[in-house]
Amino acid sequence: MILNFNHVLAAAAVDPETVRLARHQDHRIPGRSIYGMWISDGGQQWVEKYQAIQARDVFKGSQYLASFVVTPPPWNETLFIGLYEISSPRTCEAGETDPLTGADIEGFLEYGLIPDDRLDAYRGRLCIDWGDSARSWAQLASAQPKPIRAIRDRVDPPFPRMSQFHIDVDQVLGLYPSWQARLASVKGIYLLVDKDTGDQYVGSAKGDDGIWGRLSDYARTGHGGNAELKNRPAARYRASILEIVDQQLPDDAIEEVESWWKAKLMTREHGLNKN
Repeated sequence: MILNFNHVLAAAAVDPETVRLARHQDHRIPGRSIYGMWISDGGQQWVEKYQAIQARDVFKGSQYLASFVVTPPPWNETLFIGLYEISSPRTCEAGETDPLTGADIEGFLEYGLIPDDRLDAYRGRLCIDWGDSARSWAQLASAQPKPIRAIRDRVDPPFPRMSQFHIDVDQVLGLYPSWQARLASVKGIYLLVDKDTGDQYVGSAKGDDGIWGRLSDYARTGHGGNAELKNRPAARYRASILEIVDQQLPDDAIEEVESWWKAKLMTREHGLNKN
């Protein structure tokens, strides 16, 4: 028999008939992921506020909410982050805003969500298989017995080789903390590729926070301060690493390596580099 999440609920004396499952993944704001917010300082309270606000009565008829977030690539797992008792919602008033987008939420519902500690041992450790219906983010547990894929110690997956690493820029801020530290520890040359057009941009990471610093700049701003990319506000980029350089290499030498890559890939003639 394959162990599923309903078995875990039942073992904790929580009736699956009373539980609504919620899988959080939101791409509306580039560079901000629900997982990334959850692992940040104070992020648990932010996520609780985010999931409590709904445009319609999606949790109607359920007593409990079991919450999951989608982890960053390459894993993209559905990770359990908490069990909550649901209380009746209130109607949001004029002037209240969405915690993610800042949009007005007058007339929306805000549920009372009270943390229930019966499954705390699985928070940040248990991953389920949500199945093919990813667009259906809220489901009844009793109707959807989700198979358990893993129950892990609280450690991040191993970082891949630098030459194998790639990530969509809008997922960067949700990277595992140990992956952020690994990228911050190295300087080098990176490549951005427009996912829609294939246009390429070569850049260099020279600062104290290394490649992580540059990629997080792109995630927050969409352009990283580059004049040409500022003219493409709707572009979506995938980032990868072309070369790691010696940490002691001076900035002008790193820029020379960057120039070699621009010449090799012809990103001045046919890409997004203008110098």
